[in-house]
Amino acid sequence: MFLLPAVLGPLVIIMTTPITAWVQLAQEQSVFFWSCLGSLALIVGHYLVFTLSPDASFMPSILLACLPLWALSVSLLKNPNQLWLFLTLLVTCFVLVTSVEFLFVQQRAHAPLRDPGNYLTLVYLVGIPWLWFSLRRAWGRWSTVLSAALIFMFALAMLATQMRFGMLVVFGMLACGLLAILFRFDVNRTSVVAASAAILMALAAYMVLDLPGMVSSFAENSTAVSAANPRLLIWQSALQALTELGGINGTGLYTFSLLYPLFRSPLEQGTSGVLVHNDLLQFALEGGVWLALPLLCLFVWVAFVLFRRVVVQRLLDVQSGMLLALAVAFVHSSLNFVFYVLPLVILVGVMLALALVPVNPMSAPTPKSSPALRISKIAVVTLLLLNIFYLFLDVLYNADFAGNKLVPGASLIAVYYTHLRAHETILPNSLARLGMKNQLGGAGGGVGG
Repeated sequence: MFLLPAVLGPLVIIMTTPITAWVQLAQEQSVFFWSCLGSLALIVGHYLVFTLSPDASFMPSILLACLPLWALSVSLLKNPNQLWLFLTLLVTCFVLVTSVEFLFVQQRAHAPLRDPGNYLTLVYLVGIPWLWFSLRRAWGRWSTVLSAALIFMFALAMLATQMRFGMLVVFGMLACGLLAILFRFDVNRTSVVAASAAILMALAAYMVLDLPGMVSSFAENSTAVSAANPRLLIWQSALQALTELGGINGTGLYTFSLLYPLFRSPLEQGTSGVLVHNDLLQFALEGGVWLALPLLCLFVWVAFVLFRRVVVQRLLDVQSGMLLALAVAFVHSSLNFVFYVLPLVILVGVMLALALVPVNPMSAPTPKSSPALRISKIAVVTLLLLNIFYLFLDVLYNADFAGNKLVPGASLIAVYYTHLRAHETILPNSLARLGMKNQLGGAGGGVGG
């Protein structure tokens, strides 16, 4: 259901774009332009020629093709910043819900995606550029408080996913980025202190609220045999399959689940066995050099541009924040699946276009008011109100389930909310249900990261 608009949307933009804009993009951004077209050709060609199971690879091939499709279409938009603003507000709505839920009822964050690791990626892909934006501005007193509150919510939402290895990657690279900013840039010290304090407060809140879970998790991990770690066992099986069956051309996207029973370790029976939890390794197995090499080149390109903008050009802007977020996503994809999830693939494509292709102000006018802008504002406000309504019901429902009566009549509200959940009429819950059906990477759970 989601794949159809995900493909038709960029195709409509591409087909309705004047040929002059195509020529201008090909001339001014030739590497980006031909990389997008070449990636599309590689994905389609690999599916038509090399896949061992066309039925299993058809939908994943379309999903992966959405990345260059969205990158190319967004680079042709007259004002792509409005799209980024809408996506930021959309993710902020989800962050508000999940962070407040964790504060009140300690519910693990994941909605509207099914896998908490995917939700962690969604949050930091939007949160890191916002952090960069807040650091480069001189805020007033109340603006600084509001900015710090948003950073606190984003940090708490990431921590609430309880993905230990993923959080180590995110906060480790984020700490390195903040240190680089302090030593390389003349930034507003008040904004840096406020942002750092917000992150530390989120970490303290998480440790206080989830202390029993952290103690039990540490006890389990300390007694477990490291060699029996599910992720390591999956990687070993994938490497064995790559050595024996992968070859140069690969076996076809999403065929790991078909091959895994042949190489599955008897010690690893707790996961669905659909995804490797290492995108580069899975691309090497399923796509061969035709898909693994472009992914590796894309990571090197992002790292090179980020180094050039931050170290050489000394640019501290939203684009640099996007590049850092993309670099974190590439590193995180070595521990989890990122490029097999449709919302993340689309978001990565949008961010690549915004970070790598500068907008020409002469050909990209910004109207003060337009029907599309008004519709976007109405949609964001409506979604925010629906999320607040969902948050109110969900907090009451979980509190009533735990035996706490927060307001009179909470039990009746909880019964009504249970009815809504059963019929999937609450928006974020409906998105989660649809994501389970259409998000191809959703079946790869079972391994924290």
